[in-house]
Amino acid sequence: MNILIVDDNKSNRELLAFIIKKYDPSIAIDFAVDGEEGLIKILRSNYTLVFLDHDMPNKTGIQVLTELKEEKNHTPVVMVTIHESVKLTISAIKLGVLDFINKPFVKREIHGSIDKIKDLKKRNQLEVRSMLENKLRNISTLVENIGQNLTAPLVTIYSVLTKIRQNSVNDKELLDTVFEELYKISRTADLCKNYQKNVGMASQPKQKGKIAKANKSTLSFDKTNFNSILDKVIKTKEAKIKKRGVQIKKIGTLPALLCEAPQMEKIFDNLISNAIQFNINPKPKIEIGYQNDAFYIKDNGIGIEEEDFEKIFDIFVRLHKKSEFEGGTGAGLTIAKKLILKHNGKIWLESELTKGTTFFFTIGSGKKNRKMKS
Repeated sequence: MNILIVDDNKSNRELLAFIIKKYDPSIAIDFAVDGEEGLIKILRSNYTLVFLDHDMPNKTGIQVLTELKEEKNHTPVVMVTIHESVKLTISAIKLGVLDFINKPFVKREIHGSIDKIKDLKKRNQLEVRSMLENKLRNISTLVENIGQNLTAPLVTIYSVLTKIRQNSVNDKELLDTVFEELYKISRTADLCKNYQKNVGMASQPKQKGKIAKANKSTLSFDKTNFNSILDKVIKTKEAKIKKRGVQIKKIGTLPALLCEAPQMEKIFDNLISNAIQFNINPKPKIEIGYQNDAFYIKDNGIGIEEEDFEKIFDIFVRLHKKSEFEGGTGAGLTIAKKLILKHNGKIWLESELTKGTTFFFTIGSGKKNRKMKS
């Protein structure tokens, strides 16, 4: 455990360090003489806990907490103050402070703050273990779903090809179905390959660091016409669109941006597939367009509860049973988000139950893409 003490008074620093060492002599202690130095040290180091005085020159304790929050730094902080006012308490709590102690120091309070951080670390370890166990359960579910996702299209293809051989129905419509089912198999195969690659690398200690590197691999960016991408994706879904009676409307002209075209196809495919799948409206509609530098896919389907907005991007998460809505592994939105992040973009949604959902996403924020859009 390593602790930083930030206080402009040398006597306070030494006394606090003495009390901490009485608690546990093995604790490493570092010092900062004002808020500015304390902020720099917190951002550069990985402290277990920080004791932060509020009344200091250069930067007050609240100012340090504010900048830590802006930097998304979550180092646990105990606020040290002479006068604990209601206003100060509320401000510090909003900024995520772990605890308060008053001057003059009371040994029991200081030791209690250290106990809190120890308990917090234990809970975090249990949460990590629980998360890993959930992931393992999800892997089992994935394996089962992959088997189903490969089997169902193959059965459909066999049935369709048999009918074509017998020449009993319209060949073009059935061939469209064959191509759509083959596309499903291709998507599932890609998921299997990526998953197997990452699991294989993670099982070898020397390869763990390469997973992150693979996830940040350099993409081949080219000027891409998104109208062509959308037309291609819709064409692969012609049979399902016709069967469900889905009305797809493109609003205006989509831009040409720097990106990797095959990745964009996967993004649109996953989002449009969801818009078709999770829609029980007798007149299903999908609207696709581009406004305010963002693509959007809007449907009039079942909608999503706000509490699930973040959850749906987790790998293998399905909000509904397969008996309610047929579908894949629950990895589509995870893959879409990952590809969007690789393109320096972001994805978010707006939704209302029974009314529908709109997914928005951006691709890149650099000067090159802004120039192309203008």
